[in-house]
Amino acid sequence: MPGTVLVADQTDIPLEALQACRKPGCLLVATCLNEDAELAELADLVVDLPHLDDGTAAALLGDDLGLDATASDALRRALGPWFGNPGTLVTVIEELVAGNRLRPVHDRMCLADPEAPIALPADHALLRRTAHLGGPSQSVLDAVSVLGTCDLVDLPHILAADLSTIGRAADALVELGVLKADNDGRLGVPFPALAAAGATRLGRQTEQDMHRRYARHLLKERRLGRVVDDELLADHLAACESDLAGADDLSVWLAGKAEEVAAYDPDRAAARWTAAWRLGAPVDPLRYTLSTGRHEVLSHLRADEPVMADSARQWDLAVVHMLTELGGGEPLPALADELPSRLAAWWTGRRTSWTPAAPRRDDGERLMSAAELNTLFYALSVQPQQCADALQSARDPQAFSMRDDLIEAGAAGDVASVLEIVLGSRYRVPRTGVIAEYQRVLRAYMSADWEAALQAVRQLELLGNGRNPAHHLARLYAAGIHIARGELRQAAAWLATVSRSPRFAVARATVETMLLHRRGASTAALNLARRALQHARRSGFRSGQERLLLIALQIALRCGDKLLAKTLMREIEALHRQEHSRCTRQTQLLGRGLLHGDVSSAAAGVELVRERGHRPDLLWACHILAQFCDDPRHVIDELHAIAQHDGPSSLLPAQVDALLGKFGSRVARTPGRVAFTANDFQIIEMITLGWTNRQIAMRLGISQKTVENHMTGLLARAGCRSRVELVAASLAGRLPESN
Repeated sequence: MPGTVLVADQTDIPLEALQACRKPGCLLVATCLNEDAELAELADLVVDLPHLDDGTAAALLGDDLGLDATASDALRRALGPWFGNPGTLVTVIEELVAGNRLRPVHDRMCLADPEAPIALPADHALLRRTAHLGGPSQSVLDAVSVLGTCDLVDLPHILAADLSTIGRAADALVELGVLKADNDGRLGVPFPALAAAGATRLGRQTEQDMHRRYARHLLKERRLGRVVDDELLADHLAACESDLAGADDLSVWLAGKAEEVAAYDPDRAAARWTAAWRLGAPVDPLRYTLSTGRHEVLSHLRADEPVMADSARQWDLAVVHMLTELGGGEPLPALADELPSRLAAWWTGRRTSWTPAAPRRDDGERLMSAAELNTLFYALSVQPQQCADALQSARDPQAFSMRDDLIEAGAAGDVASVLEIVLGSRYRVPRTGVIAEYQRVLRAYMSADWEAALQAVRQLELLGNGRNPAHHLARLYAAGIHIARGELRQAAAWLATVSRSPRFAVARATVETMLLHRRGASTAALNLARRALQHARRSGFRSGQERLLLIALQIALRCGDKLLAKTLMREIEALHRQEHSRCTRQTQLLGRGLLHGDVSSAAAGVELVRERGHRPDLLWACHILAQFCDDPRHVIDELHAIAQHDGPSSLLPAQVDALLGKFGSRVARTPGRVAFTANDFQIIEMITLGWTNRQIAMRLGISQKTVENHMTGLLARAGCRSRVELVAASLAGRLPESN
């Protein structure tokens, strides 16, 4: 039948087959590059797809492909100027999917390990053009891709070729846009995905060999008395990962270069320290892995190696492997009986209990003393008094003054923050991994940046085995965010993935109670909360009880059950007497305000929450105070402070506006915000119905580009970061209408 055949460039369809499609009434449309001359001649119409701007490309990835913003940002960084090239985006995404690096997490597609290089496909047009230039050009591109940047005059020594040949090849690559050159003759690759393609094609062994050749050249120049960039030499020595003839005297020097950058570039420091240690420098590999956050560097180190001969070394190695396991790594069976390893096994659920460690005479020389290990346990098991007692023996003098923060971090399962407080400057949180990503979840949640929090939860889902406590706790935060947004179906989906272990019972019941209440099943919500609290008292898992008690108290009062409310208040008072923490005190004050209309107690509770810097809890506390406060000035001041906060949020503005409206105060608006027209609201209504930009363009009879530009303007005027936030703002009545 007559119709249209659309053919993309790089098609696998033989030209003969396409020729067979040439029948009367059939239109052959092609997108093709200059070198596809035969396809261009065969086609009835050749379409030149325009380069997309970054905003349009990101919107297409998010709206049409469901790509998570973290993945979109990683693609933008990797592809540089090619991020807006439609063909490049399609082929790169296809390779990421085929390599299992782009995976679905609930309703979004997420990139596994966004820090790992993203490479251009081997058959990309840019790489094909490079291959046509010949051998020297490919060698130059390979060298610069691996080395990062390189002086043109150094390349002949690395590639064993004459300077004129190298120069001509470099000029051709620069003209093609494959390399860039600065005024000093240093060559570099213009965007990371191109360098990653070269490194992938060459392989790890060839890559190390190239670093080795460059390091040898620089060492030779140094011996001849010529000026050499010491930072460059240190990095290439570290990257070649093997001994160099005559380089033994460099081991101490390389360790010193590691020390110089440790404070601001832990990744480079770890690589240099590792190389220095392999070259024989007298450095402690365990201590530098702790201070740089690179615990995986020594994952290959065995408990029976000579460097681990004495018991103190066994303990320290167990500490490093404990941190590795807490961060999502695998346990080391040879160290299973060491107390640090057993603590990691308790936290990850492989053991049901852990016995605190007895102090030892050599504690001061260990990576982590017995008292510090005990503090970690007491914080994560939420035992405030024991935690405070153990903190008095911590080596970091600032640790004891941060005991409230420590207890709250432990109650939230924030292992990274607990370690930061207990160990101080001796510890650095890894840049990636389970505990690092979970810390990002919590920090985004506390600042009410819901989008960033959900992105971090989704990234966490792709790390480790999915069974770490951080995974289950993060899923509960995701469910809570969706409840706050009114997205109850998504909340239930996240809640269904949370373990039913007693450890998470209270936190799970808290979220489930809120979900039931939002669905109108308040009696069922109260029954669930009471059962969960009774079970928690029997099982000994106390974390999060204060929050569940206060939520249940609020629901009981809304249902008119004053007797149950008084019972819950007695339980809150008893819990505070038992734990006497900042959070239980906050709950006690807000509970008194709710039950007795005690303005001074509620106001003190608001102040306590404000000290913690927890924006969602602060709004919750203001809600409580606003219910019975005769003088609204205190509440209004707090609400205006929340409204003017710089952090983005899709929830707080609507609730802040509603509370300010209760007191007759002017609704907080972003300065200079323009009113929304009827046409604006027509587009927002289509977005609410789930229409894509393409569908909206067809409905309005305008171009998709016009819709995309209009969308960008709508988001900016509304102060929103996504279509979901824009819809929420519209439904909440936060978008000012024109008269």
